[in-house]
Amino acid sequence: MFVVSTVMILADPSSAAAFGFIFVPLIAAAAAVPAAVWGAAAGHVVLHLQGRATEPKIVFWSALVAALSLPAVLGYELWSRFAP
Repeated sequence: MFVVSTVMILADPSSAAAFGFIFVPLIAAAAAVPAAVWGAAAGHVVLHLQGRATEPKIVFWSALVAALSLPAVLGYELWSRFAP
């Protein structure tokens, strides 16, 4: 990803292309935060189902909602875009 982004930024003859070196990492960081939250929630749900995580029920249910939200949103968006 880094090489492709760098090549595309440097290939642009515009003087504003240098802003790409600032905005590409910011966009990557903004995408990494929800992915990290989803991964932590999914991991917690798996540990709970294996019986290795003991916590109040509300923690499990909120982690389950967070873990299921990403596939649900992706499924909805794909369905609404490609459904006949």
